[in-house]
This record gives sequence, structure tokens and C-alpha cells, in this order.
Amino acid sequence: MKEAADKMSTVDQEHPEVLNSYPQEGTSVITSRFTSIARREYIFYRPHVHICELYLLLSDIFLYDYCPLLSPEGLLMRAAKITGFAVIIATSLFGNLLVIIVTRRDQRLKKVAFTFVVNMAIADLLTTVINMPESLYEQIKDTDEWIAGHIGVVLCKLLPFCQQVCSFCSALSLLAIASDRFFAICFPLRKLLTRKLSTIIIVSTWLIPSFFSAPMFLVNNVVKEKGIFFCVEEWSAPFDSLESPKYYTVILFVLFYILPLAIASVLYGCVIHKIWKRKIVGNHSSKTKRLLSRSRRKSLKIFITILVCFAFCWLPDHVAYFLIDDNEEFRDCGLPRDIYYVSLFFPHAISALNPCIYIIFNQDFRSGTKDLLIMSRRVLFRWNELVDSRNRSSCNDKMSWDQEKHLEVYPLYSLKTRRPPKMSTEYCKSYV
Repeated sequence: MKEAADKMSTVDQEHPEVLNSYPQEGTSVITSRFTSIARREYIFYRPHVHICELYLLLSDIFLYDYCPLLSPEGLLMRAAKITGFAVIIATSLFGNLLVIIVTRRDQRLKKVAFTFVVNMAIADLLTTVINMPESLYEQIKDTDEWIAGHIGVVLCKLLPFCQQVCSFCSALSLLAIASDRFFAICFPLRKLLTRKLSTIIIVSTWLIPSFFSAPMFLVNNVVKEKGIFFCVEEWSAPFDSLESPKYYTVILFVLFYILPLAIASVLYGCVIHKIWKRKIVGNHSSKTKRLLSRSRRKSLKIFITILVCFAFCWLPDHVAYFLIDDNEEFRDCGLPRDIYYVSLFFPHAISALNPCIYIIFNQDFRSGTKDLLIMSRRVLFRWNELVDSRNRSSCNDKMSWDQEKHLEVYPLYSLKTRRPPKMSTEYCKSYV
């Protein structure tokens, strides 16, 4: 007992901020709120003022019990998480690039509606390039250690800003697509969304998230703790350190999740109602009626898939921020590993799902993708033919040169006694 008290008294002298965070005299609590140094290194128990204070140096076991995020993870689980991120990155890169290329080269897709789809694909592609490599590196290294120096400070302020802007731009693009479908189906004779208006909407999908993401430049900073650098949010003056993050989280949740989801649901609901209410004029065969019924079911599937994917994939991210803002343990230690991974994985997954939805459900996209693949196959076939023809030409040149060399080496009588060596296929390939 005495040795432990002497040991921790030395610690208190080295780190007085830990001592200042202890409860006042007469309290009988087990505290869970520490300073940044104290919460990672020390824990204490002070049951009563009449009992002498007992301080214990926190071992790894106590640290893992207090901070679930720091607990070790199995190799198989880490491999599964890393594989999941790698699959999402590959799918998102391929799918969004395919959407952009197909829309650019196919005349059937040069419509106002598809400009919003391309805008979403660009936002998802930037999310993949800017955000996902950092998340993948964090899963591989199992640490959130940051870069030191001025470069680290710039990246700490710039990367979260860009990540947030791209993510919110994708959400607003979903709302723009829903608005276009609403006006096109419910008001087919009025061309309300012109090229000029669509350009203004696209610019707005980038400017609005940029405005609301600007606080990232002020609150994000690099801190050094135990010789390791971390990129964290520091809500210092003029902001309130506890209330400001909560208000900011609520604002982002309402503007870029609740409102887009609610408005898009209403617009798609009106579209579905309009499609199902539409009647066929005149007498038509049962085949025509079946086609109309199939078209209605297909439209319903598309809209429900879009809304469900958006709602399901973005909800964990917002819930994670609410947990951090409202729970002291999560705010001190971070989220548990599994919850943290889910809050990262699903917002990234929507960047891979968006292009897949439009390629699978949209006939024009499928036709454009098929044409692009056929063209790529033809180009590859012609390239192989060109390479083969060059190889054959080079092979013939080598054969002629070898025959001339053979005639120089052997005198004329050799033509009567032996023939030039035959050029086998392997011999020819050796020159290529």
C-alpha cells in the first residue's frame, strides 16, 4: 500500500494536471472523466475520505477495459475489414469511372438528368480517392497516428474538409436527381429544368457543403500526446468545447441527411403515385398491360433501392457523431472498434453502390456500358492484331538476315550439299 502511494505521489508531481482532475474532498465516486494524459495512463479509486487514497498505475488490461477502442483485435477480423475496404475502393473506382465515361460518350445519356448522376459520380470518385486510402491505412496499421510538421497541420485541416464536402455533395445530388424525376414525370409538358438551371444546381451542391464544412479549418488541429501526433477536433474559444460540437452535429444531420431523405421520399412518392395512377387510353392487349405493370414495379424498385441505400449507409456515420458528443467515455476513448468500423464502412459503401444502382436499373446505362465494353474489346483485338503483325514482320526480317549471313559464311558449293537451316516457330519467337 505504502509503495503504491509513494509511486503515484511521484507521478502526481510530474503530472499535476492529473491531480487537479481528482474529485474534491468528501466525495465517494469512481471517476470516468480525465484529462487527455490521465485517461490514457491512470485510473484511481477513492471510496471515502477516511480511507487513504490508493493510486494504481494503469496496466494494459485496465486500459483496454476503460477504452474498448484500444483493445487488441484478432488477425482474421482485421483481414476481413481490410478486404472489405479494398473491395469498396476497387468497385467505387471502376463503377464511377464507368458512369462518367459512358455518360460522356453516349448520346442517349446527354440529358439534364444524367448531369446530376455524373455530378454524384464525381463526388463519389473524389471520396474514394481522398478519404478511403486514409481509412484503409488506418485499418492496416491499426492506428490513427498523424503526420507531424506543417504538412500534417495542412492535411489535418484540408482532408476532413474535402471529405465532408464530397460526401454532402453526393447527398445533395441525390436530391437533385429526385427533383428531376419529379418534374419530368409529373409535369412532362413543361421543361422546368433547363441546362442553365441544372448548372446552377450542380454548383450549389458544392458550394453549400463547402460553407457548412468551413468550421473544419478552424477546429481541426494536430496535437502531440506521448510523442505521437493526432489529428483531432478542438472546439476552443470562441466555441463552447461541449455544446458547439453537438449543435454542429445536429445541423449537419438535419441539412444533409433528414432534409434530403425526407424531400426525396416525398418527390419519389409523388412520382410513384403518378405512374401507378396512369391509365392506358383505348383498348390494348394484355401484353401491353403486362409491360406497363412491369414498368411500374421496376420504377418502384429503383426509387426504394435508392432511398434505402442512402438512409441505411449514412445513418451509422451520424449516429457515431451523436454517440461521441453525448457519451463521455466515447468522447475520451473513442468508439468501440466494431461500431467505429461500421460508421466508416457504410458511408464509403454508398460511393460504390450508387454507380451500381444506375448501371443495373437504367436501360440506357446498361446499353451504354455494353457498347463501351464491345468497343473496348474491338480496340483490344485490333491492338493484338497490330502487335502480331509487327512480330511477324520482325520475324521475317530476322529470317532474311540469317539467310544472308548463312550465304556469307558458306561458299557456293555449300548450296549443292546442304540447305539453309529451317526456321522453326521457336527459333522465330526467339528473335521477337
